Amino acid sequence: MPFGSSATRIAVRRTRAQNRILSGSLGSWRALFCALFFLALLACAAHLGWLPGGLAENVHKASAVVVFFGAAAPLLRRLAPSEPALLKLLLFSVLLSPMVMVVLWLSWRGLLGGDVSGLPLAMTFLAAALFQLIGLCEGKKTAVAPLAAAPIGRAPLTALAIAVAFACAVAAIVFGEAAIRVSFHGLLHTSILEATTAGVPPENPWLAGDSLQYYWVWHALGSLVSSSLWIAPTFALAALNVWAAFCVPLALYFLGAPLWRRAAPDLAGVLLGLFGLNLLGGWLWLLAGAPFEGATQPLAILQSNFGVLVGDGDLRLAWGPAKFGNMSSYPVALALLVGGWLGAAHALAPRSEVHHASLRVWALLACLCLGACFAVNPLVGAAGFGGTVLALVLLRDLSKPKLQLLTLLAIAALPGLIEVLLAGRGRQESAFTLGFGGVGLGATFIPILPLLVLAALPLFRRPWAVADANSVEDPETGPRAAVLVLLAASAAVSLALALFVKLPLDNQYKFVRTAQVALGILAAGGLTQLLTWTGAARKPARVAGFFALGFVAIGATSSGVLGARSFLALSASPLPLDETQAGVRPSGTSDAARAMAWLRAAAPSLATDAGRGVLLLNPPLEGEPSTNFGGTHFGTPANLQGHGAAAFSGLSLFVDRRFYLVDSDPRWAPRLGLVQAFFRGDERAGPAMAAALDSLDRPTLVLVDGPPLTALAIQALDLEVLAQFGEIKVLGGGLERELLGSSAGTLQD
Repeated sequence: MPFGSSATRIAVRRTRAQNRILSGSLGSWRALFCALFFLALLACAAHLGWLPGGLAENVHKASAVVVFFGAAAPLLRRLAPSEPALLKLLLFSVLLSPMVMVVLWLSWRGLLGGDVSGLPLAMTFLAAALFQLIGLCEGKKTAVAPLAAAPIGRAPLTALAIAVAFACAVAAIVFGEAAIRVSFHGLLHTSILEATTAGVPPENPWLAGDSLQYYWVWHALGSLVSSSLWIAPTFALAALNVWAAFCVPLALYFLGAPLWRRAAPDLAGVLLGLFGLNLLGGWLWLLAGAPFEGATQPLAILQSNFGVLVGDGDLRLAWGPAKFGNMSSYPVALALLVGGWLGAAHALAPRSEVHHASLRVWALLACLCLGACFAVNPLVGAAGFGGTVLALVLLRDLSKPKLQLLTLLAIAALPGLIEVLLAGRGRQESAFTLGFGGVGLGATFIPILPLLVLAALPLFRRPWAVADANSVEDPETGPRAAVLVLLAASAAVSLALALFVKLPLDNQYKFVRTAQVALGILAAGGLTQLLTWTGAARKPARVAGFFALGFVAIGATSSGVLGARSFLALSASPLPLDETQAGVRPSGTSDAARAMAWLRAAAPSLATDAGRGVLLLNPPLEGEPSTNFGGTHFGTPANLQGHGAAAFSGLSLFVDRRFYLVDSDPRWAPRLGLVQAFFRGDERAGPAMAAALDSLDRPTLVLVDGPPLTALAIQALDLEVLAQFGEIKVLGGGLERELLGSSAGTLQD
């Protein structure tokens, strides 16, 4: 084709336009940071109560731009030694902005002595506004690229489209009916989120007065989103899943792009990183006749539908994107993990002396993401730190930039490590044990077996030797080898943790998931190598490649269809819940729903400097489910939710029945025994219960849903009926009636 032809000129103009878009040369950074500055100031004013109600509500919703992008964007652009690529700046700004905001918020809460009205949030947005002024101060930018960039073309924009589509799909599911948001562990995490809003570190919502033996940074992040955007806690957790769903595909693309440098394997790595788990299961489902049951309960998805995909294996490894339909810390941690790997891949690449400034920036980004990941979910974070450190060892590079990376990694791990140590303090048993057979060989390798086979090709053919990873002469070989070693090391560490670490509730399955993400990128390269094989084995390799491509595509598509249908069915299942910024509670006119509404309205009046009010429930018999609120089985033992009243009432339970967030505390069993004796009318239990409640020094309500309290029990605590809803009674003493005032009887029958 002649160079001067019309088609060529159009192609050149298209490429130049894409270059400008991806380099961020279009538009005005100054205008963007000015807009963010005024939006952050308005949000600050709204949290101080300086704006009228209607305007304040709109400002709160619009401030999501600051929370999910604006807080970090000016800092990152100012920090970059060269003009950053727009998509990479977008990715890391979206990844780190919520982390910056939650650190600021927790810091202001500590300085101001807790959540003093909206002042900590106002000061947080004020700090975010000041960051925009930093962005307006242009720093010197060099023309040095931070890493050999992926070829400019349609692939990056396609990756962005995949990220947007995946985030929209997740949003369509998690913003459906309330059932999807409170399923699995949704109510449990909502309870912890509200406890985190009340104070940090949070107390155990099911064991009042005792610290929570669990990591809580993700819940603090959800509390920040809920408080700053004025949305329900459940919607805040759902929004975090959507945020993570956008970040993960984009980070996967940029992680694999320097490795394969071709659009097809780069984008295939994104898809396999998302959907590559349990490819064999998709075929099992097809061979079983593609059965489907519309799930109306969360466990039905696992037992009825996903059980076909894994047989006797772990149901939690049935489908890769399943975690994005579950309110848990894993999606956020996964986004930070892949972002950390991306930063580490750049930081591990060999650079000449003039590139050392960019090395330090990438090392900082890697450590910020991995450190946040470790604090959000220590299991996922451990895999990230372990893989990065192993890659450092394998690359055998003791240059100053690499030693700086190692030092930053050690510092970044400290906050999460302190959080874990504090959460484990006082446990009756170890949080983990070491030994072979954590989940078993079959449960570990079968869900990732096709990926392992394909990933072996780029590893064993070694197109870039590890010895070449430290070469600064070749701008391509070194970075590609560094990424290859990092992904292989990360997968190896994750699989080793899955095999040799035993965690409560077999949670080591998460390590199989993190291994799958790294293997997905490598498997995309292996698949491409088969399809582009040269030499004597060209024909057999290509036949194997087409077979593998069909196997992977059909397996992923079929399991994807089943998984999407299952979560959409649950998302469309109606559930009588009211979700507001004030909290979550059952709706309707049932006695339990009205009782929870009364408790939710009373909760703010019962809060003191010592903490939230306390709720004492008559416990169910051992082995029986908790009281069912709103006609739903939120508290069933298999659902691992804890009692729903902890989420519905806005109060901390004096004690709950046995489940994994209370039974490891040595104070739980004696307290449960005391409550059981108290409700039986044991003469000795009354004074002991009065002493136990006095030690908490907090207002206490007693909810009786079952046999009435004995006269001895009522006399021991000097109780009187404050409200009654059918057979359900709420009792309290003189202090509680005084705190509630005239509202004590307004909602009762």
